[in-house]
Amino acid sequence: MSLRRRLVLALLMASVFFLVRFAPGGPFDSERALPAEIQRQIERRYGLDAPIPVQFGRWVRAALRGDFGNSFQHPDRSVSEILSTAM
Repeated sequence: MSLRRRLVLALLMASVFFLVRFAPGGPFDSERALPAEIQRQIERRYGLDAPIPVQFGRWVRAALRGDFGNSFQHPDRSVSEILSTAM
Protein backbone atom coordinates (compact mmCIF):
# COMPACT_ATOMS: atom_id res chain seq x y z
CA MET A 1 0.00 0.00 0.00
CA SER A 2 1.38 3.40 -0.96
CA LEU A 3 2.24 6.00 1.63
CA ARG A 4 -0.56 8.25 0.38
CA ARG A 5 -3.16 5.50 0.85
CA ARG A 6 -1.85 4.70 4.32
CA LEU A 7 -2.06 8.36 5.28
CA VAL A 8 -5.63 8.65 3.94
CA LEU A 9 -6.61 5.46 5.82
CA ALA A 10 -5.03 6.74 9.04
CA LEU A 11 -6.81 10.11 8.73
CA LEU A 12 -10.11 8.41 7.94
CA MET A 13 -9.81 6.07 10.93
CA ALA A 14 -8.87 8.92 13.26
CA SER A 15 -11.76 11.05 11.97
CA VAL A 16 -14.29 8.26 12.47
CA PHE A 17 -13.04 7.45 15.96
CA PHE A 18 -12.96 11.02 17.22
CA LEU A 19 -16.26 12.08 15.61
CA VAL A 20 -18.04 9.15 17.23
CA ARG A 21 -16.20 9.48 20.53
CA PHE A 22 -16.83 13.19 20.97
CA ALA A 23 -20.38 13.30 19.59
CA PRO A 24 -22.94 14.48 22.14
CA GLY A 25 -24.38 11.74 24.31
CA GLY A 26 -23.07 8.28 24.87
CA PRO A 27 -23.93 4.69 24.08
CA PHE A 28 -25.85 4.24 27.33
CA ASP A 29 -27.58 7.62 27.65
CA SER A 30 -30.95 6.28 26.50
CA GLU A 31 -30.96 3.70 29.30
CA ARG A 32 -32.57 4.45 32.62
CA ALA A 33 -30.39 6.17 35.19
CA LEU A 34 -27.90 3.68 36.60
CA PRO A 35 -26.10 3.77 39.92
CA ALA A 36 -22.58 5.18 39.61
CA GLU A 37 -20.90 1.83 40.40
CA ILE A 38 -22.89 0.03 37.69
CA GLN A 39 -22.05 2.80 35.21
CA ARG A 40 -18.33 2.42 36.03
CA GLN A 41 -18.54 -1.37 35.55
CA ILE A 42 -20.17 -0.94 32.13
CA GLU A 43 -17.56 1.62 31.09
CA ARG A 44 -14.80 -0.74 32.26
CA ARG A 45 -16.33 -3.66 30.33
CA TYR A 46 -16.32 -1.68 27.09
CA GLY A 47 -12.97 0.02 27.75
CA LEU A 48 -14.53 3.47 28.01
CA ASP A 49 -12.74 4.12 31.29
CA ALA A 50 -9.30 4.18 29.60
CA PRO A 51 -7.69 7.44 28.43
CA ILE A 52 -8.67 8.51 24.89
CA PRO A 53 -5.25 7.69 23.33
CA VAL A 54 -5.43 4.17 24.79
CA GLN A 55 -9.00 3.73 23.51
CA PHE A 56 -7.90 4.91 20.05
CA GLY A 57 -4.93 2.52 19.96
CA ARG A 58 -7.10 -0.43 21.00
CA TRP A 59 -9.75 0.54 18.44
CA VAL A 60 -7.23 0.83 15.58
CA ARG A 61 -5.59 -2.53 16.39
CA ALA A 62 -8.96 -4.25 16.61
CA ALA A 63 -10.35 -2.55 13.46
CA LEU A 64 -7.31 -3.60 11.43
CA ARG A 65 -8.04 -7.20 12.46
CA GLY A 66 -11.72 -6.78 11.51
CA ASP A 67 -12.80 -7.01 15.15
CA PHE A 68 -15.29 -4.25 15.89
CA GLY A 69 -16.23 -5.54 19.35
CA ASN A 70 -19.65 -6.21 20.81
CA SER A 71 -22.70 -4.18 19.94
CA PHE A 72 -23.92 -1.76 22.60
CA GLN A 73 -27.51 -2.40 21.51
CA HIS A 74 -27.15 -6.21 21.23
CA PRO A 75 -24.47 -7.26 23.76
CA ASP A 76 -24.78 -10.93 22.78
CA ARG A 77 -23.73 -10.17 19.16
CA SER A 78 -20.54 -8.76 17.69
CA VAL A 79 -20.62 -5.79 15.34
CA SER A 80 -18.83 -7.91 12.73
CA GLU A 81 -21.61 -10.50 12.95
CA ILE A 82 -24.29 -7.83 12.55
CA LEU A 83 -22.48 -6.32 9.54
CA SER A 84 -22.01 -9.69 7.86
CA THR A 85 -25.71 -10.51 8.35
CA ALA A 86 -26.71 -7.16 6.87
CA MET A 87 -24.53 -7.66 3.81
